[in-house]
Amino acid sequence: MTTKLNPKNKLPTLQDISVILQRAGIKQSPKNLRYYIQAFTHKSYTSSQKQQSQNSAVVPLQRYSLETYEFVGDSILGKTVCLYLYNRFQCLQEGHLTRFKQRIVDCKTLASFGRYLKFQEWCLISSYMESTAGRNNDKLMEDVFEAFVFALYLDLGETIVSRFIINVMESVLD
Repeated sequence: MTTKLNPKNKLPTLQDISVILQRAGIKQSPKNLRYYIQAFTHKSYTSSQKQQSQNSAVVPLQRYSLETYEFVGDSILGKTVCLYLYNRFQCLQEGHLTRFKQRIVDCKTLASFGRYLKFQEWCLISSYMESTAGRNNDKLMEDVFEAFVFALYLDLGETIVSRFIINVMESVLD
């Protein structure tokens, strides 16, 4: 099981999360680091048992992965994007709005949001995943972005998470 341990992983601090939020135009400080650590933890870096490492500098395996956060974050993201598009383009018909939404919430676009926020720096992934797919993989970046949305929702609420999503969209997209 220790083959999962990855010396390249780094645990974020509340200051690191603050920097991410500031990059997205959010000045409010995060409160609960545990939410964000789970949002950055890929299932390849989890264990149901407490993992001890010979090297205390290596981040231990985590108990929970980002998967449930990703599931809820996807819905929050979809709702926010729909409301944004509706309010911004009220003259457009449903078909056009649907195509805009699909382009925004697709894997490549959400991955670009994650890269813009430099999420790859904080992803907790196994050493095997590090050597194969890597931390800059589109699917990983998409999943982490969606999970981070839910972590932010749990920590700072719906108003902040909506502003975060809109600010990132407007910064990255035309």
